[in-house]
Amino acid sequence: MDDPAPRVTSIPRGTPCFGRCPHDQEAPWAYAALTSCMVHLKAQASAGEKDVVITAANDVPYDAIIHTMDALRSSAGEELFPDVSFGVPR
Repeated sequence: MDDPAPRVTSIPRGTPCFGRCPHDQEAPWAYAALTSCMVHLKAQASAGEKDVVITAANDVPYDAIIHTMDALRSSAGEELFPDVSFGVPR
């Protein structure tokens, strides 16, 4: 049995949940806002969609990448995109 071709979804700029997330000096990474965006996207995703690929600039702290990956995986016990991969930016 052949595996189906991978489906790639590109999120265009200007998509409502991809604007600037609110943040402040004490909480510069808006993980709750990111999770909220993922809940919105999950509702629009194909049934069974579990994959997400992220990239980060060189100056993003490792801890921020890990927290971002966690924010993408679930919300209040609801599975969002548990299969998070880290890609190399072009």
